[in-house]
Amino acid sequence: MRGAAPDHNAGADHIIDIGGRDTIRHSLHAVSVGGTIDVIGGVGGGVDVEMPLRHMIRRTATLRGIAVGNRMMCEAMTRAIARHQLRPAIDRVFPFEEAPAAYARVKSAAHFGKVVIAI
Repeated sequence: MRGAAPDHNAGADHIIDIGGRDTIRHSLHAVSVGGTIDVIGGVGGGVDVEMPLRHMIRRTATLRGIAVGNRMMCEAMTRAIARHQLRPAIDRVFPFEEAPAAYARVKSAAHFGKVVIAI
C-alpha cells in the first residue's frame, strides 16, 4: 500500500551485497527497518548505481561500503600469511547440524576468535 509504514518485522537485519549494480535494488527492498547493507566489491557489473533512496529513508537503513583491496594486495597478504605461518584464533568449530548454536555463540559475545561452521 502506497505511503504505508514498513512492517518492522519484515526483512533482513544485515545484508552483505557483493553484486553491486545488479543486486543493490533487491537488497534495498529486502532490508529490515533499521537494518544494514554492507556492499563489498560489486562483482555484478560495477559500483556506479542508481538507487531509490526512498527505501533507505523509509526503512532508516544504513548502507556501508567495505573495501577489500585489489588482486595484488590479496596475493601479497596470502604470501605474508604463509611465510609467517599465521593461523586465525578459532574459538570453536561447530558441525553444520549445530549452526544455530554457532550463531547463538556469536550473538552471546562470549567467544574469543572465530566461530566456524564446518560444512
